[in-house]
Amino acid sequence: ILFAADLNAQVKAGAFSVSPFFGYSKFTKDSPIEGSSTYGGSLGYNLSENFGLEASYNNIDSKIKKAGIREAGSDPDGPGPAPAEPGEIIVPGGAKVTGSQLRLEGLFYFYSGEKLAPYAALGIGTLTCDYSGKSYGRTNMPVGFGLKYFVTDKIAIRADFRDILRLPENNLLVTVGATFHFGGR
Repeated sequence: ILFAADLNAQVKAGAFSVSPFFGYSKFTKDSPIEGSSTYGGSLGYNLSENFGLEASYNNIDSKIKKAGIREAGSDPDGPGPAPAEPGEIIVPGGAKVTGSQLRLEGLFYFYSGEKLAPYAALGIGTLTCDYSGKSYGRTNMPVGFGLKYFVTDKIAIRADFRDILRLPENNLLVTVGATFHFGGR
């Protein structure tokens, strides 16, 4: 009965949501960090049937690529490794990387009154990675799309794709999960 089809399943104005998810985070080929699994959750609120806000947090557990990090100087974008001799390996390959990502996004629903609700997402976020005893954080702009499929009027399964932009770089985030809705008009 919990998963019985509901013809009124839809995105509802005034609804709050909780969404646990898991997936994969892929860093650019130039990044020293390997792609890894990720998990986290989102809290959302629908301002209308066509627009919602969502705050998301996810953990990243990865490692430095086999080649390690070679540094010729400090990071020009802010905090980074201390200057080293050109070509010197300052973080060895395989070193543990832990990280987290925080995003605040607007969700723009295309067909909010249907069981299948595709949407576009745009927001601002930060990605922080810790390795070699230091923490490195960067602001980014997540852009992407997703789908929610309502199995009841309060429960949806979802899939999301985000391009985490920080020009000239971009990292990809692909997740699946569930959304539990509370309230709404």
